Amino acid sequence: MKKSKKDKLKGKKSPISGVQAGQMKSSSISQPTGSDEVHAPNPVGLAAIMAPAEGISVDLTADSALMASIPAPGPAGVAIRRTGQSRGPAVAAQPSQMLAGVDQAPLPVTEGDKEGTISLCMIVKNEEIMLPQCLASARDVVDEIIVVDTGSTDQTPEIAASFGAKVYHHPWENDFSKMRNYSLSYATSDWILILDADERLEPDDHKKLRALTKLIGAAGVYFILFNQLRDKISFSKMNTIRLFRNHQGIHYEGIVHNQLIFTGPVPYSDVRMYHYGYALDNDKMDKKCARTTALLEKQLEADPNNPFIYYNLCKIKFMDNKSEESIEAARRAISLLKAQPGFDFAQSFFTDMYHTLAVALTKLNRLDEAQEALEDIISLCPHYLDAFFDLGRLHAQAGREKEALEAYNKYFDLLDRYLNKQIYLPMSVYTMENRPHALNDLGAMYHNLGELIKAREYFNKAIKANPGLPDPYYNLAMLAEKEGRVDEAAAFFERTLRLREDFLPARTKLAFLYYRLGHLVEAEDILRRGLEIHPNNHEIHNNMAGLYLKQDRLEDALKESLKSVAAMDDFAIGHLNLGLIYSKLGDYPKAVIHFRRAIDLEPKNVISYINLASSSEHLGDFDLARQVYQEGLAANPNNPTLMDAFKNARCYHHVSL
Repeated sequence: MKKSKKDKLKGKKSPISGVQAGQMKSSSISQPTGSDEVHAPNPVGLAAIMAPAEGISVDLTADSALMASIPAPGPAGVAIRRTGQSRGPAVAAQPSQMLAGVDQAPLPVTEGDKEGTISLCMIVKNEEIMLPQCLASARDVVDEIIVVDTGSTDQTPEIAASFGAKVYHHPWENDFSKMRNYSLSYATSDWILILDADERLEPDDHKKLRALTKLIGAAGVYFILFNQLRDKISFSKMNTIRLFRNHQGIHYEGIVHNQLIFTGPVPYSDVRMYHYGYALDNDKMDKKCARTTALLEKQLEADPNNPFIYYNLCKIKFMDNKSEESIEAARRAISLLKAQPGFDFAQSFFTDMYHTLAVALTKLNRLDEAQEALEDIISLCPHYLDAFFDLGRLHAQAGREKEALEAYNKYFDLLDRYLNKQIYLPMSVYTMENRPHALNDLGAMYHNLGELIKAREYFNKAIKANPGLPDPYYNLAMLAEKEGRVDEAAAFFERTLRLREDFLPARTKLAFLYYRLGHLVEAEDILRRGLEIHPNNHEIHNNMAGLYLKQDRLEDALKESLKSVAAMDDFAIGHLNLGLIYSKLGDYPKAVIHFRRAIDLEPKNVISYINLASSSEHLGDFDLARQVYQEGLAANPNNPTLMDAFKNARCYHHVSL
């Protein structure tokens, strides 16, 4: 306890740069845009490799991995605690001692000469994987370790004992506060430190933590908690009370999201801790969501008008991908809170529920409602930086230049003040790492407005803010390709893939670039690696088919094309290309089937009509071929390509007997 220059693409075929795995949270989706070639009705051409969509990449996942399990306010005032798991403690601080959005108010707290002792108190069950790292991070800074085990069937108790912990066994009673209070009852030190098994203290902050025990007059102390989000890369940040005085009647309430009930001043510190409770596989996360939801619904039966319960339901339902139910719970909580006389969102942890609400509404494409919710919370809490990021994103995606700049500039200002500890926020902050995403959004907005110089400026700013973010490199590649700078475009696409190997649009786009230049071996290498990462991706299989057909490798092309439509049956371009391959092989009956499927899926693609009519002619059915052209012209009136093809087709002049 306490104690080598790249070959030019324009010349000979150049090797692709080495690709290494990377982890980033952003993603973009490439949608097929159709054929890159002009098809004559006879002979039949091939749609071949598809050009990815020309859109600029905007990361839409930067803050969607929201967490549940937030504390409720105790009778003393505002609750500030968030661990991201249901058994974490909640603590209440007096509003008079902490004002959100402004510098911390002076506290009646002084520092004495003598350090106090610390008891680490924990409740655990089957935590043999995470517990060793947690205890290793804390044992040298505490004087006593108390572990209440609630029914472990693994080596958790033995591991705790090996770190010198006093282990007590209490059967689980579906009440986190009761278990937490058991742990407090065994503590003998002056101060209590609360950790969960999936949390760790920052080792470099041990001396700071010990110094906090000299404080006179403080009931507790805020730490800085970094919550790892579900992407296992990014973190949210908040202030949470994890160190508080013993022997003063302090206790927990609430069967799920337990809150610490106490009174007294609570100063801030810069002692850091980290929570890793969401670095779980999907099965464990599903069980966690189900367990928490069941307990919350049980609690709601006994207390149906408690906004805190709805607040946590909002969070857990969002995590469980139930956006509609999350929205319903959020609105119920907001309604109950607004009905409370004198309730101040500016001083409440409840405020971050608006972020969850806005993201859930955006996922359902209810953008006007999302904007309304964000404007509502900004009017109630003008220093809530997440709301300004969310609002800036909505405006940027809608191309509202002035509004996006205004919202994002306010976000940048609040973010700087927050990171410099000029303001303190009682709610969780999800967007503290999102400056580069905001800059990239602005670049994408300017690109869509045709202001390419400004777009490039903001993409470069995004890279400067975070050189490891792949989206701005991808976007610079798109700009370079649009302006004919092929070598530069390839270099940026390759840089994108070095940062994030599974960035599918960059891989497809780079392969397409090589394909158009005739560098088919390099294009195949890029796509083959893509299939190793995305083995059932319909677009990559389709593009491989196009490459093989370009080299007259018809059997290989057929295999890849069949895999493409097997992976996604409603892929119109895939069926079109499969029909074209069957035509090349002379199997016109099968070609007809897939051309018809392509038309049913995408009736505006005139190439499918032309090829279906051509295959019908090869089968001698000129009446059907004529009907296909007429059907196509009905769906695409006056289309010149279709009209010219029809006039030049044999069926146009053929007279049935």
